[in-house]
Amino acid sequence: MWKQYLALVCMLCLGCSSDDRVLMDETDERLYKRAKEFQIQERYEDALINYLSLIAIRRESPESHLEAGYIYLNVLKDPIRSIYYFDRYLELKPESSHSMQVRQLIETAKKVFIGQIPTKPFQSNTDRVDLLEIINKQQKELEVLKKKYNQALLMIKTLQRQVGRKSSTVTSSPVLGANVLNSEIDPNSVPRTYVIKAGDSLSKISEQFYGTESRFIDILQANSDRISNERSLKIGLEIIIP
Repeated sequence: MWKQYLALVCMLCLGCSSDDRVLMDETDERLYKRAKEFQIQERYEDALINYLSLIAIRRESPESHLEAGYIYLNVLKDPIRSIYYFDRYLELKPESSHSMQVRQLIETAKKVFIGQIPTKPFQSNTDRVDLLEIINKQQKELEVLKKKYNQALLMIKTLQRQVGRKSSTVTSSPVLGANVLNSEIDPNSVPRTYVIKAGDSLSKISEQFYGTESRFIDILQANSDRISNERSLKIGLEIIIP
């Protein structure tokens, strides 16, 4: 797997002239443009995959963080993850003219999360335990997300040092982005399998196994050799549930 990463980065970097080593604007990246096109088509899961791939291979990508936050909040109804990406946007672009709007989105996400909590969570000890489990689960998911992000940055730095092009920028590559994210899957975990049935979607499968639709991207990345996007699911296809 390491050799595949290294070979791909070499091809990307060595194929560029010295002028190409200047960092291009994030919105000019192919992954970003593709994600925008998917959003226009309302293919939000495919758009999110491209935004996260760009985030994984590019250190500073505030706009992709912002768009990912929008999708997690407004489409996937995952306020905790949306807060993470909105916070990262503010860290990367603190002087942005959209800072106030993003802070308001964070407050909205907090209210959405509160709204997902049962109206009377403490009627019994059982209800209290359920509420605490929800909070702990969301906190753990956020920590895992932060760890994955830092791992991806470290891997890119290491690969760039290996090819001797510290100042070069890895250009857009959905394959590389997917591989970087795949590398973060716990190698000690035992994957399950699932056979696609009529009416299935990655979001539905994610909800079935994880209790949330937002884990669809983990399933897609674990099966990148079998499915390329939501629309490539075929009845009878056996996939891995990481």
